[in-house]
Amino acid sequence: AEMMSLGASEKRLWAKIIGGANMFEPLHTSAEETVGARNIRQARETLQRLGVPLLAEDVGGGHGRTVEFDLQTGLVHIRSVRGPTPEVSI
Repeated sequence: AEMMSLGASEKRLWAKIIGGANMFEPLHTSAEETVGARNIRQARETLQRLGVPLLAEDVGGGHGRTVEFDLQTGLVHIRSVRGPTPEVSI
């Protein structure tokens, strides 16, 4: 609603989600009970409810991420300390 009040066009909105890592894996018995998993699920549900297309995501796992977002291009550059892809752009 705030973006619309500032002049954004609902037809041009889209989203990319990053994060939701299980940083404290030994403390949890299942991924479903982690804060990260709940945040990922909530983000997806909220975007779907609002009709905002989800273009890309880099979520979950057990590693933190550093995220840089280029407002001009919409490119998101992600660096992680661990994980299958140390650097990725989405």
